[in-house]
Amino acid sequence: MMKDGQVRRYLLVLASFAWFFGGWWALARFSGIPPYLLPPPQQVFATLFRLLTDFDAGTRSLWLDIFDSIGRQLTGFAGSVILGVPLGIICGYVGKAFLGFDRMVRLIYPIPSIAWVPLVLIWFGPGSSAITFMVFLAAFWPIYMQAFEGTRQLSSKYLRAAESLGASRRSIILSIIMPGGLPYLLNGLRLGYGESWRLLVAAEMLLATTGMGQLIQVSRSMLEVDKIIAGMIVVGLLGFLVERYVFDRAERATLGNWYRRAEEATVG
Repeated sequence: MMKDGQVRRYLLVLASFAWFFGGWWALARFSGIPPYLLPPPQQVFATLFRLLTDFDAGTRSLWLDIFDSIGRQLTGFAGSVILGVPLGIICGYVGKAFLGFDRMVRLIYPIPSIAWVPLVLIWFGPGSSAITFMVFLAAFWPIYMQAFEGTRQLSSKYLRAAESLGASRRSIILSIIMPGGLPYLLNGLRLGYGESWRLLVAAEMLLATTGMGQLIQVSRSMLEVDKIIAGMIVVGLLGFLVERYVFDRAERATLGNWYRRAEEATVG
C-alpha cells in the first residue's frame, strides 16, 4: 500500500503531465498554427504507435533504429568507462607524475564534442565507427574528471596509513580509493552517459544512415513534424529509463545502503 507522500508525488507528476499535454493541445487547437507545423499530441502518439507496430518488410522498423542507437551508445560509453575511470584514479592518486596528462585533458575538455565532427569524418568517414568515437569522447571527459576528483578528495592520512601497513597500490585503489570515491564515480558515469546520449542523436543526424538521430533528420526533410516529435519522445524515454532504472538503482544499492548504515550506527 502506498504512503501518503508517495500518492502526493504521483499526483503531482500526473498533474504536470496533464498541464503540459493540455497546454500543447490548446496551443495546437486554438493558436492558428497549421497542424503540419504543430500537430496535436493525439496525432503524435498515433504516429508513435504506428512506428512501433509497423513491421512491413518494405519499410525500416523504428525498433531497428532504436537498437542501432543503443548499440553505438553502449559501445562508446563502455570504452569511455574502461579508459576514463582508471586514468582518473591513477592521475588523482599518483599526482605529479601524471600532472602533464591531466593538464592536457583539461585543455582539450572545453572543446565542444560536436567540433570534432570534421576530424572524425576524415579519420573514420560517416558511419557507426565515427558515431561510436563521438560518444566515447563525450562520455570520457566527465567520467575522467569525476574519477580524478573522487580520488583527490580522499584524505591523504588514509592513504598514508594503508601504505605504512604494507598495503599494495592495487589494494589501496580497490579497498580505499574506489569505495571512497564512489559518489564521484557514479556522478561521472551519470553525467557521461547523459552527455554522450544527447551527442549521439546529433552525431547520427550528421554521420549516420540509421538510428534515432537519422530518423529525426529524414523526417525534417520530409516535413513530418509528428514523426520528429515522436522520435524525440523515444529518445527522451530511453534516456529516462536508463537514468531511472540503472543509475538511480545503482546509487540506492550502494550509497543508499552506506548512508543508511551510517545513520543506524550513529543512532546506535
